[in-house]
Amino acid sequence: MANANIYISTFRWNNHSTNSGYDQLTRYMPLSVKKLPNFNNNGKHERFRRFLNKFIFLPNYKNLAFTSQYLLPGFITELYCFFLLIEKRNVVFHFIYGENEYSFLWRFKKLFKFKIILTYHQPAEVLQTVIYQPAILKHVDFVILMSNSQRAYFDKFVDEQKLLFVPHGINTDFFLADARVKSTEKFNCIIVGNYLRDYQTLKSAIQIIEQTLPGKVVFNVVTNLENRKILGDCTNVAFFNNIQESELLQLYRDAHLCICPLIDSTANNALLEGLACGLPVIVTDVGGSRDYGDDTCCIFVAPQNPDELASAAINILSDEKVRLKMGTAARKHALKFDWREIAKKVNTIQVMASELA
Repeated sequence: MANANIYISTFRWNNHSTNSGYDQLTRYMPLSVKKLPNFNNNGKHERFRRFLNKFIFLPNYKNLAFTSQYLLPGFITELYCFFLLIEKRNVVFHFIYGENEYSFLWRFKKLFKFKIILTYHQPAEVLQTVIYQPAILKHVDFVILMSNSQRAYFDKFVDEQKLLFVPHGINTDFFLADARVKSTEKFNCIIVGNYLRDYQTLKSAIQIIEQTLPGKVVFNVVTNLENRKILGDCTNVAFFNNIQESELLQLYRDAHLCICPLIDSTANNALLEGLACGLPVIVTDVGGSRDYGDDTCCIFVAPQNPDELASAAINILSDEKVRLKMGTAARKHALKFDWREIAKKVNTIQVMASELA
């Protein structure tokens, strides 16, 4: 498309901190890429929402959904894009949360001849349960994957040349270690996250670690109240919930080790944040873990194996040389995922879409 109009959505989960979340990508896109409004931001763009209410009964938006995770802000974003198509030509739309923002706009592709890029975040097994009509994916021009493990799902419905892996990014200017020498009188381990986390395995591993290093390890766990119930009787666990981003950063900086106990994954903010802060990481070997870590900075452990997790933690905490070596490698590895680098790769795909016939 000559003189293409490239638009990117700015959907943002309200629980993400200022420097976390996939919407960070939009901050690093070139000025030629225009940002769509974020209709998930309460209070903003209410005039457009009220305008739609005059003509459309918005609660019925689910009738158009082909995914169970389709959200009202996504529906409003698609309507906004439809109105843009009336005015603009040579348009590319990139929806950064395909599960939540995209459902019906493809119906107008023959009329307006625009291009669609979707980024999907959920693991393959989750996508199997949430996408009702996967055949609709054939109308998409490119799908950006958060991990290569998602190909197991998309290969059935999308041509291989349309599937492109571009990893999640990390703000390496914000998430970085300080220069302090950490005390080894006690070791701090940080665990962050709610979704698809295996806290039951973590609990068993914590108990094994406490038996081997009694009173030497504190586990700082940033999670919701539901997961807190699982770990509630562990005496060496400190819980944090709804904390400020500065406090989260300090927990990373105070830590000697980051642990990511996972049930499944594609991208993982906690893994990237830990690496960027120069921490060795123990992560469950599932989903996209190996797309984001390698053997220089991560120990990959089998799923639901507390003995292996505990052994890895004890070995790292007990060997300062190994711990520091892995931490240095972690920071170096994280720089590959700096948002500036990721934005360049995503913009290349946007331009490719604009040049399709």
